[in-house]
Amino acid sequence: MACSSHGGSTGDARSSGSDASTDAAVAGPMIAGCPMFPVDYPYNVDISNAPLDPRSATYIANLQARAGAIVAEYPGDEYVNVVPASQALVAVGTTSSYGFDPSDTFFHDDGTGAMAPIPSGVVYENMTNPNSDHHMMIVEQGTCRLYELYAYNPSSATTGWEVLVTWNLT
Repeated sequence: MACSSHGGSTGDARSSGSDASTDAAVAGPMIAGCPMFPVDYPYNVDISNAPLDPRSATYIANLQARAGAIVAEYPGDEYVNVVPASQALVAVGTTSSYGFDPSDTFFHDDGTGAMAPIPSGVVYENMTNPNSDHHMMIVEQGTCRLYELYAYNPSSATTGWEVLVTWNLT
């Protein structure tokens, strides 16, 4: 995962850079001073010593059979854009949006009025490759809100997205 800070400074730091850190014993993975979900969240639980699922071989065989359709690109070209809480929200053309609003109330709508703090110079997965998987992730410093946009082939940073998802990382 790459981190791209926008706003006061610009740059691209790998996850071990100044914008991302991991101190699992204290707070779990962090980016831009925000936890990547609570330390006990399933994504942050160490499973390296967990027993192997008895159906593991079946899962792997099914994934390998679909290798042309499923791409596990980690650590691929996933970027997290870090913006200050003062970053202006801009309208986003999307077919739906859902997640948690600033009061942590769940919402789902048809995307009308979808807004996200997209900075100029935003970086997202496969942005120069049309007809491929595209994800744009933005972490808002201070509020610890994560915005993620997805589309197979967006037409720009603010149009042609299929969905906007947002939630509170804390």
